[in-house]
Amino acid sequence: MFLENTDVFQQRPDLITIAVDNDKAGLKMIEECQKQNIPIVVDLPPLHDGQTKNDWNDELKFLKNGNDLEPKKGS
Repeated sequence: MFLENTDVFQQRPDLITIAVDNDKAGLKMIEECQKQNIPIVVDLPPLHDGQTKNDWNDELKFLKNGNDLEPKKGS
C-alpha cells in the first residue's frame, strides 16, 4: 500500500478531508479509511431534527431556504 512508502501523512495528517454524505455509504467510506489507518479529516453535513441521513445537496437547499447553519437546541 502507498502509505508504507511515504511519510507525508505523518507530516500532514490533515491533508485529506473526506466530505461525504451523512448516510450509510458515507459512514462506511470513513470507516474503511480508518481501518486502513489513512489519516483523514471528516466533514459531514449535520443531521437536523427528524433526519436519519443528510447529503450536501439537501444541506445547501436547507441553508438557501433561510435556515440557520447550526440547528437550534431545544427546537
